[in-house]
Amino acid sequence: MVGPSGCGKSSLLRAIAGLWNAGEGTIVRPELDQMLFLPQRPYMVLGSLRQQILYPNTKAEVDDQELKQVLQQVNLADLDERFGGFDVEQDWAKVLSPGEQQRLTFARLLLNKPTYAILDEVTSALISIMKKVSIAICKQLAQLF
Repeated sequence: MVGPSGCGKSSLLRAIAGLWNAGEGTIVRPELDQMLFLPQRPYMVLGSLRQQILYPNTKAEVDDQELKQVLQQVNLADLDERFGGFDVEQDWAKVLSPGEQQRLTFARLLLNKPTYAILDEVTSALISIMKKVSIAICKQLAQLF
């Protein structure tokens, strides 16, 4: 979806994702458990790095090896080591740069494997090489379905 700044693209995406329910009309969309919404400014949950990566499915049982592999795919291979492991709690919105936060949302995409992903300018804080990696991840996931 394209359009000038301020025309309502993000608002429409938030409504489709079920985050906004103001206004009138009907939106036909898949069930919420089939979708993952990745906003331009990622939502950073309070909790451990493991919960951060697994969000919104924070109760999923994923071993450290798989988490590490996904972090490598999004160029955050040393993130767990920098902070002392996957079970360390931090204020992630403060300790991670905007680019790291956006890469973390791609890790969420890889782990959750939603049927539908709604991406709202999720590469805006990434350097061009990471934009290419992020697009490749999306293409890889699209081939799974």
